[in-house]
Amino acid sequence: MVCPQCGQRLNSKMNFCSECGAKINLSVSSTSNLKQNNSKCRSGLLWKIAESFFSFGQTTLGAILIPTLIIFSLFQCFWYFNYYKVAYTMQASELAHEYKINTEIADKKYNKSVIMLSGEIKEKGRFNDGDIFILLYKEDNVHVRIVFSADEWSKIIKLKEGDHIDVRSICRGIAPQQDMNMIDIQLKAVKEN
Repeated sequence: MVCPQCGQRLNSKMNFCSECGAKINLSVSSTSNLKQNNSKCRSGLLWKIAESFFSFGQTTLGAILIPTLIIFSLFQCFWYFNYYKVAYTMQASELAHEYKINTEIADKKYNKSVIMLSGEIKEKGRFNDGDIFILLYKEDNVHVRIVFSADEWSKIIKLKEGDHIDVRSICRGIAPQQDMNMIDIQLKAVKEN
């Protein structure tokens, strides 16, 4: 910010110029300083948006709202790209093998992790709530099941048993079963845009 009288650089919180003593009107001088520094860009929609944004930033609400929106937007980008970042890439048989060896250790390692899982479709079906599942591993009382939301039925119906698929999914761990010897590892498919 500069003094409109003498051109001295000023702190944005100053009410008077330290050089000439002129009274500084914050909302007017801030806008006029923007216009002085950007005389080539005075017309057009972008200039008006920038001018409004700068004027709003001088208000108490603007000083709180603008940084909050920026931080929120950055957090959303960080969360999206890290939450769905693949932590493990493996075959369904490898995941099943680790759970067979030590269920507790495997559950600590993989539960809530994003896994790019590959395998051959052994079976597909629907739960009572309408969600769809695909079994990628079904041997030795161990199942690896990927759950899809009901709205993805049109994609899943086209797949056949024996097809090989790769699915980005979030491991939910072991689903409770009536048979205590059964290990049913469930993963929730991540929707791809």
